[in-house]
Amino acid sequence: MKHKIISFIGMDGSGKTTLTNKLIKDLSKKGYKTKYIYSGKGRKNILPIQFFGQRYVKNQEKKTKNKRTTPKEIKISLIRTLSAPIFAFDLFLRYLFVILPKIFKYDFVITDRYSTDILLMAKVPFGLKKFLYFFLPRPNKIFYIYHDLKVLNRRKPSHPYEDLKRQEKLFRKILRKIKHIPIKNEKIEESLNQIEKEILNDH
Repeated sequence: MKHKIISFIGMDGSGKTTLTNKLIKDLSKKGYKTKYIYSGKGRKNILPIQFFGQRYVKNQEKKTKNKRTTPKEIKISLIRTLSAPIFAFDLFLRYLFVILPKIFKYDFVITDRYSTDILLMAKVPFGLKKFLYFFLPRPNKIFYIYHDLKVLNRRKPSHPYEDLKRQEKLFRKILRKIKHIPIKNEKIEESLNQIEKEILNDH
Protein backbone atom coordinates (compact mmCIF):
# COMPACT_ATOMS: atom_id res chain seq x y z
CA MET A 1 0.00 0.00 0.00
CA LYS A 2 1.57 3.31 -1.09
CA HIS A 3 -0.02 5.63 1.46
CA LYS A 4 0.38 4.67 5.09
CA ILE A 5 -0.89 5.91 8.44
CA ILE A 6 1.85 5.40 11.01
CA SER A 7 0.82 5.90 14.65
CA PHE A 8 2.89 6.25 17.79
CA ILE A 9 1.28 5.28 21.08
CA GLY A 10 2.69 4.94 24.58
CA MET A 11 2.74 6.41 28.05
CA ASP A 12 3.50 10.04 28.82
CA GLY A 13 7.23 10.70 28.67
CA SER A 14 8.04 7.71 26.43
CA GLY A 15 9.29 9.98 23.61
CA LYS A 16 6.47 9.75 21.07
CA THR A 17 6.62 13.40 20.01
CA THR A 18 10.43 13.46 19.75
CA LEU A 19 10.44 10.32 17.61
CA THR A 20 7.66 11.52 15.30
CA ASN A 21 9.47 14.82 14.68
CA LYS A 22 12.79 13.11 13.94
CA LEU A 23 11.13 10.48 11.75
CA ILE A 24 9.45 13.14 9.62
CA LYS A 25 12.77 14.93 9.09
CA ASP A 26 14.55 11.70 8.13
CA LEU A 27 11.83 10.55 5.74
CA SER A 28 11.69 13.98 4.13
CA LYS A 29 15.46 13.88 3.51
CA LYS A 30 14.95 10.54 1.77
CA GLY A 31 12.38 12.05 -0.57
CA TYR A 32 9.14 10.92 1.08
CA LYS A 33 6.23 13.29 1.52
CA THR A 34 5.15 13.18 5.15
CA LYS A 35 2.51 14.86 7.30
CA TYR A 36 2.43 15.05 11.10
CA ILE A 37 -0.95 15.07 12.88
CA TYR A 38 -1.65 15.01 16.60
CA SER A 39 -4.54 12.60 17.02
CA GLY A 40 -5.09 12.13 20.74
CA LYS A 41 -8.24 12.95 22.67
CA GLY A 42 -6.84 15.78 24.78
CA ARG A 43 -6.35 18.64 22.29
CA LYS A 44 -6.92 19.76 18.72
CA ASN A 45 -10.48 18.47 18.98
CA ILE A 46 -13.09 19.26 16.35
CA LEU A 47 -15.88 19.28 18.94
CA PRO A 48 -15.65 21.78 21.85
CA ILE A 49 -14.95 19.15 24.49
CA GLN A 50 -11.73 20.34 26.12
CA PHE A 51 -13.51 21.09 29.40
CA PHE A 52 -13.93 17.35 30.03
CA GLY A 53 -10.15 16.90 29.93
CA GLN A 54 -9.55 19.97 32.06
CA ARG A 55 -11.87 18.66 34.75
CA TYR A 56 -10.08 15.33 34.68
CA VAL A 57 -6.62 16.89 35.05
CA LYS A 58 -7.72 19.01 38.02
CA ASN A 59 -9.06 15.98 39.87
CA GLN A 60 -6.53 13.31 38.83
CA GLU A 61 -3.99 13.76 41.62
CA LYS A 62 -6.70 14.03 44.28
CA LYS A 63 -8.39 10.85 43.03
CA THR A 64 -5.23 8.79 43.02
CA LYS A 65 -4.52 9.70 46.68
CA ASN A 66 -8.06 9.13 47.91
CA LYS A 67 -8.84 5.41 48.02
CA ARG A 68 -12.43 5.88 49.23
CA THR A 69 -15.23 6.31 46.74
CA THR A 70 -16.96 9.61 47.38
CA PRO A 71 -20.15 11.03 45.84
CA LYS A 72 -17.97 13.56 43.99
CA GLU A 73 -15.83 10.75 42.56
CA ILE A 74 -18.95 8.87 41.45
CA LYS A 75 -20.13 12.03 39.70
CA ILE A 76 -16.76 12.40 37.95
CA SER A 77 -16.91 8.75 36.87
CA LEU A 78 -20.39 9.30 35.43
CA ILE A 79 -19.23 12.41 33.56
CA ARG A 80 -16.25 10.51 32.12
CA THR A 81 -18.46 7.60 31.04
CA LEU A 82 -20.98 9.88 29.35
CA SER A 83 -18.18 11.83 27.64
CA ALA A 84 -16.50 8.70 26.19
CA PRO A 85 -18.83 8.43 23.14
CA ILE A 86 -18.28 12.15 22.48
CA PHE A 87 -14.52 11.70 22.54
CA ALA A 88 -14.83 8.67 20.24
CA PHE A 89 -17.00 10.64 17.81
CA ASP A 90 -14.47 13.47 17.85
CA LEU A 91 -11.66 11.01 17.02
CA PHE A 92 -13.73 9.67 14.11
CA LEU A 93 -14.40 13.20 12.82
CA ARG A 94 -10.71 14.00 12.94
CA TYR A 95 -9.97 10.86 10.93
CA LEU A 96 -12.64 11.77 8.39
CA PHE A 97 -11.82 15.46 7.96
CA VAL A 98 -8.16 15.75 8.96
CA ILE A 99 -6.36 12.43 8.39
CA LEU A 100 -8.22 10.87 5.46
CA PRO A 101 -7.74 13.82 3.04
CA LYS A 102 -3.99 13.73 3.74
CA ILE A 103 -3.40 10.07 2.87
CA PHE A 104 -3.98 10.82 -0.81
CA LYS A 105 -1.42 13.65 -0.80
CA TYR A 106 1.40 12.13 1.27
CA ASP A 107 3.42 8.92 1.33
CA PHE A 108 3.11 8.78 5.12
CA VAL A 109 0.72 10.37 7.58
CA ILE A 110 2.39 10.14 10.99
CA THR A 111 0.25 10.58 14.08
CA ASP A 112 1.20 11.18 17.69
CA ARG A 113 -1.43 8.99 19.41
CA TYR A 114 -4.50 7.59 17.67
CA SER A 115 -7.81 5.87 18.33
CA THR A 116 -6.25 3.76 21.11
CA ASP A 117 -6.51 6.92 23.25
CA ILE A 118 -10.17 6.07 23.85
CA LEU A 119 -9.03 2.87 25.61
CA LEU A 120 -6.92 4.88 28.06
CA MET A 121 -9.78 6.93 29.50
CA ALA A 122 -9.93 6.65 33.29
CA LYS A 123 -13.11 5.88 35.23
CA VAL A 124 -14.89 4.50 32.13
CA PRO A 125 -15.99 0.82 31.91
CA PHE A 126 -13.52 -1.08 29.73
CA GLY A 127 -16.35 -2.84 27.89
CA LEU A 128 -17.70 0.52 26.72
CA LYS A 129 -14.25 1.65 25.62
CA LYS A 130 -13.75 -1.57 23.61
CA PHE A 131 -17.15 -1.11 21.96
CA LEU A 132 -16.33 2.47 20.92
CA TYR A 133 -12.84 1.51 19.73
CA PHE A 134 -14.32 -1.15 17.44
CA PHE A 135 -15.86 1.58 15.26
CA LEU A 136 -12.73 3.71 14.93
CA PRO A 137 -10.41 3.38 11.89
CA ARG A 138 -7.06 1.62 12.35
CA PRO A 139 -3.59 2.81 11.31
CA ASN A 140 -1.46 0.72 8.94
CA LYS A 141 1.26 0.41 11.58
CA ILE A 142 1.21 1.11 15.31
CA PHE A 143 4.45 1.62 17.23
CA TYR A 144 4.21 1.23 20.99
CA ILE A 145 6.92 3.40 22.55
CA TYR A 146 7.78 2.49 26.13
CA HIS A 147 10.32 2.54 28.94
CA ASP A 148 10.50 1.71 32.65
CA LEU A 149 8.16 3.71 34.86
CA LYS A 150 10.98 5.25 36.89
CA VAL A 151 12.59 6.55 33.70
CA LEU A 152 9.28 8.00 32.49
CA ASN A 153 8.76 9.65 35.87
CA ARG A 154 12.21 11.29 35.65
CA ARG A 155 11.40 12.57 32.18
CA LYS A 156 8.06 14.02 33.29
CA PRO A 157 8.25 14.58 37.06
CA SER A 158 5.13 16.77 37.01
CA HIS A 159 3.00 13.84 35.82
CA PRO A 160 1.52 11.81 38.74
CA TYR A 161 3.38 8.50 39.17
CA GLU A 162 0.13 6.74 40.06
CA ASP A 163 -1.32 7.75 36.69
CA LEU A 164 1.73 6.28 34.92
CA LYS A 165 1.03 3.00 36.74
CA ARG A 166 -2.61 3.23 35.63
CA GLN A 167 -1.55 3.79 32.03
CA GLU A 168 0.91 0.89 32.13
CA LYS A 169 -1.78 -1.46 33.44
CA LEU A 170 -4.20 -0.36 30.72
CA PHE A 171 -1.60 -0.68 27.98
CA ARG A 172 -0.90 -4.28 29.04
CA LYS A 173 -4.58 -5.00 28.46
CA ILE A 174 -4.80 -2.96 25.24
CA LEU A 175 -1.69 -4.41 23.59
CA ARG A 176 -3.11 -7.92 23.79
CA LYS A 177 -5.91 -6.77 21.47
CA ILE A 178 -4.07 -4.71 18.84
CA LYS A 179 -1.32 -5.47 16.35
CA HIS A 180 1.68 -3.34 17.26
CA ILE A 181 5.46 -3.07 17.13
CA PRO A 182 7.06 -2.51 20.57
CA ILE A 183 10.00 -0.09 20.76
CA LYS A 184 11.83 0.38 24.05
CA ASN A 185 13.04 3.96 23.65
CA GLU A 186 16.42 3.92 25.38
CA LYS A 187 18.37 5.77 22.69
CA ILE A 188 16.52 7.97 20.21
CA GLU A 189 18.72 7.18 17.19
CA GLU A 190 18.50 3.41 17.75
CA SER A 191 14.72 3.60 18.14
CA LEU A 192 14.50 5.73 15.01
CA ASN A 193 16.51 3.22 12.98
CA GLN A 194 14.23 0.37 14.09
CA ILE A 195 11.13 2.35 13.15
CA GLU A 196 12.44 3.39 9.73
CA LYS A 197 13.42 -0.19 8.95
CA GLU A 198 9.90 -1.40 9.77
CA ILE A 199 8.28 1.34 7.70
CA LEU A 200 10.47 1.32 4.61
CA ASN A 201 10.97 -2.45 4.22
CA ASP A 202 7.43 -2.97 2.93
CA HIS A 203 6.87 0.40 1.26
